[in-house]
Amino acid sequence: MPKVLYIDDNKKSGFLYGTILKRMFGSEIELISIQPESKLKNMVTGILAEKDLVSLIIDERMNETGIAEYSGMVLVGEIRKIKEKLPIYILTSYPGDITENLFEVEYVIDKSDLNKPETEKQYTSRFRRHTGQYKDILSVRNEIYNKLLIKNINEGLTEEEKKDFLKLDNIRSKNIYYDDPIISKEVEKELLNQNDKLTELLKQIEDIEKKIK
Repeated sequence: MPKVLYIDDNKKSGFLYGTILKRMFGSEIELISIQPESKLKNMVTGILAEKDLVSLIIDERMNETGIAEYSGMVLVGEIRKIKEKLPIYILTSYPGDITENLFEVEYVIDKSDLNKPETEKQYTSRFRRHTGQYKDILSVRNEIYNKLLIKNINEGLTEEEKKDFLKLDNIRSKNIYYDDPIISKEVEKELLNQNDKLTELLKQIEDIEKKIK
């Protein structure tokens, strides 16, 4: 099932707004309310480990209670380096605090707006539209990647297809390589080995094509 993570350092706030957000996303998406990790690196690693993630909702003042060493927008900046299309929202009681890098999030949402029927309805529509579009993007990416992978094995790829394949492969790899302390040395070695084999295979294909020409 598609997942949305709501990250808030305050347990009471997390429960209150988590309940509202669950209602807004409906039964087709699992809303998970969590507290942030202390270290930014660990928080990013945890987010990337989540399967079927379609959106993030992040409290801006996560460092207010001392649980986290970073703010919500700092976390957004790190996630954007890896997941450029993921819908991300900042949820805060102090929207005026955020004046920089607003382009990195879909919306900065005032928490009080979620308690208003008229604005709740508006955001419900936007949430569902954005997550639906993101699911479509993931589906298309996976379909294209699998088709190119099979074609590469069976008959080879055109120059344009190779570029597309490597680009998609790079997107998939970003989820793995974030200085991830969870991945063992053996797994990391195998992943790097597979990547080297793929690069070598594409080089061999290019050499063959040059000889044919």
